[in-house]
Amino acid sequence: MQYLLVKDKHTRVSAAKLEWKQRLFNLLSKNEILEDNIRLSAVVMNTKYSWRKTWIQSRNRCIETGRARAIFKRMGISRHVFRDLARKGQLSGINNAAW
Repeated sequence: MQYLLVKDKHTRVSAAKLEWKQRLFNLLSKNEILEDNIRLSAVVMNTKYSWRKTWIQSRNRCIETGRARAIFKRMGISRHVFRDLARKGQLSGINNAAW
């Protein structure tokens, strides 16, 4: 599972580097004031960038287990890890529900 965390981190870094270029080419291609050949070259340049290097491809993963589902965004851990830590009393302010 650790390789998934490394892969996701690499995706986020790549997306951060290329985001401004992709937005620039997207704006240039939609600008109707520019000439058609400039707009077409902007479309071609935008398609050169891989779709795998976008924010959409990055997953929120648990920092302990690498699980990709049921993640608490504030803490960055999955519900399983959250439950174990709460049961052990390692999370302050979290009580067991009793009714």
